[in-house]
Amino acid sequence: MKNTLTFALLIATVLIAEAQISIPVFKDKSDSVQYANVQSAMREFTMQNQHLLDSVQRIENRKKYDSLVTLFSVLRGKIIGFKTIYKPHDKFTPYHEVLSGKIDPALVTQLSFSDNTLKKFPKELYACTNLNELELVNTRVKKLPKKLSKLSNLKKVYVYNHTPKKQLRLAKNQTTEALLIRGTYANKLPKSYKPFTALRELDLSSNIGLNAFPDITQNTKLHKLNLLNNQLTLDDIGRIKHNTLEELNLLNNKIARVPAGITNFPSLKKLVFSNNPVNHVDPALGQLKNLEELAFYNCKLIELSKGLEELENLRQIDLYYNQLTNISIDLSKLKNLEILYLSNNELTSLTESIGSLSNLRELYLSHNKLNYLPKSLANLNQLKVLRVNNNSLTSFPYEILSLTNLENLDISRTNLYGIPEELTTFEKLQIFALTGNTWERNDEIVRIAEVLRKKGTVVHLNTLETEVDPPKGN
Repeated sequence: MKNTLTFALLIATVLIAEAQISIPVFKDKSDSVQYANVQSAMREFTMQNQHLLDSVQRIENRKKYDSLVTLFSVLRGKIIGFKTIYKPHDKFTPYHEVLSGKIDPALVTQLSFSDNTLKKFPKELYACTNLNELELVNTRVKKLPKKLSKLSNLKKVYVYNHTPKKQLRLAKNQTTEALLIRGTYANKLPKSYKPFTALRELDLSSNIGLNAFPDITQNTKLHKLNLLNNQLTLDDIGRIKHNTLEELNLLNNKIARVPAGITNFPSLKKLVFSNNPVNHVDPALGQLKNLEELAFYNCKLIELSKGLEELENLRQIDLYYNQLTNISIDLSKLKNLEILYLSNNELTSLTESIGSLSNLRELYLSHNKLNYLPKSLANLNQLKVLRVNNNSLTSFPYEILSLTNLENLDISRTNLYGIPEELTTFEKLQIFALTGNTWERNDEIVRIAEVLRKKGTVVHLNTLETEVDPPKGN
């Protein structure tokens, strides 16, 4: 069964990748050829065995099937990036329209070059005196020259699928505040971003083979750094220090451990590690006293770092899709926390210190193994969203009755047998979901649902209402 599901997911991955026109890139060309051959073999195998996913055990060439799955997984692990086919954005003015005289250069605020023979900027570019955004798609420009600073309104530069023979060079620039480079081989990226002295945002996401943290030490005005979809491990982060960076997005890299060096960015307010194989977080993370948003969505955490206890300004933390069995840290210092995502873990219990989160507005606990909720939950009187669906509660958690500010409550598929009448007094409740439970008295559940609906609450009962007709009005 597991192999069947794996094969289905792999086929889906192939099809999705094709739909996005995204081509995997390998360090070794022979791996690229083999990957293409395996993809082709998998498609052919699926076409010839249309009932494979329902009856794998009856397939005569099961050995071939298993070897394809294994080989495909191994090859995907060797991918160093994806070459995406970028196209010029529709909202940008194509440069040839300026060159042909169709458009007054002074009226152009967004300009796009998409000539793969372009190695340097034509002089006509500098007639676009009101240019605010410049886009380069599939070009070979060797340098972003000093003359760009003459375009005093040019604040954003985007570079896609850049293919120079050598590293892209950056000349001194005191006007551009945002620079984006995507789809470029790591060894063709600029050695330093220091010349762009006004830079506030740098996006180096989705480049090919990028495994070294960029040197941003000299970009003292930088506030936001995006490094999504690369090969970073953070093993080299200790060499980089930056005092003004506020946002760092590291989604979908190769980070297994969050090192103490992350504290070299003391001004961070938003930090994203989602879709990484993170299994350890250094307690030094707690030194990031300005942190407000922290994301570990779809990582491999089995326990929480003690450092999290010290993040007193934290407003949101995302721990969806990890392997947590309990909350082993003290949450009492997180007085500013407003949103806590804990769904899709292995939680069997919650710490009583959760009741200390006096500003908590949203709590997501769905798809865990909880059979009760802590008594301190009743203290969360600011809570507006509570989702505990897909747990094993068996009896209604009466702590919920103290949460009269709830607007969204989901207790679906929690093995409940009944709910209390007091829920009909929840005046602010907008959405109430309770599907998939086995009620002792269906008529009583329907009656409570009807009372809430008359008050404007959207109540989800689905199959229950096909079994029991709601009471008729007088």
